[in-house]
Amino acid sequence: MIILLSMSFLLVALEKKADDILPLSGLLAVMAMGTVIFSRYAVLAKRLSAKFTKLRVGAEFLHALMPDYGSKSHFPPPLRK
Repeated sequence: MIILLSMSFLLVALEKKADDILPLSGLLAVMAMGTVIFSRYAVLAKRLSAKFTKLRVGAEFLHALMPDYGSKSHFPPPLRK
């Protein structure tokens, strides 16, 4: 799972670095990798899907705990004199 995640991040980062030489979409490459795994190794795909679901639930929980500092609603109103 770590290797698959690393390859996914590498493909997305490679999209930005190799844009002049070879135009490719990192997200489409990740989706194609998932499709190949699903079509050739169904058991592995189901195991990876379960692990990524757990990872996604944890990430959503952490995202819900983080305040949105870009929004002005989280800051107290200015003091009036």
